[in-house]
Amino acid sequence: MEPKSFISRLLECAFLFLLSAILFQMGIDILTEIWPALAIIAAIVFGLIIAWRVYRHWRDTGQW
Repeated sequence: MEPKSFISRLLECAFLFLLSAILFQMGIDILTEIWPALAIIAAIVFGLIIAWRVYRHWRDTGQW
């Protein structure tokens, strides 16, 4: 297998850099579209965890 020329390596590097930049931008776009839903889900889960810990503390000790 013969070694690649400098131009072909440069073009391959530029293509991979462009592809990674496009995929990175698409990922950011998807996150900016769905972040309100993710924040709501996180708030609900956080509230449930707090409520569960309060319930367990209240049930185990019988007092608050």
